[in-house]
Amino acid sequence: MLSVKERGFGRGFGTTIARELPAFAAYFGSYDYVLKMVRYEPRDEYGTSKVLFAGGMAGVNSWVLLRVFKVSKVLIIFIL
Repeated sequence: MLSVKERGFGRGFGTTIARELPAFAAYFGSYDYVLKMVRYEPRDEYGTSKVLFAGGMAGVNSWVLLRVFKVSKVLIIFIL
């Protein structure tokens, strides 16, 4: 009888954690950095636009920096 881990359910857990922790660090670090660059103030007239821009840029940065981890996770789960 095959265990859950042998069938693939748990095979990618370690790589998921290895990918997500740096991804969140990159995302929130980038978000904070971009907010500082655009000089966000809570009472600013363009505050909402600045927050949306910072979130978008942080998402792109996180995705670009950590794409290799996602590819390796898929390879581990489905191929290896």
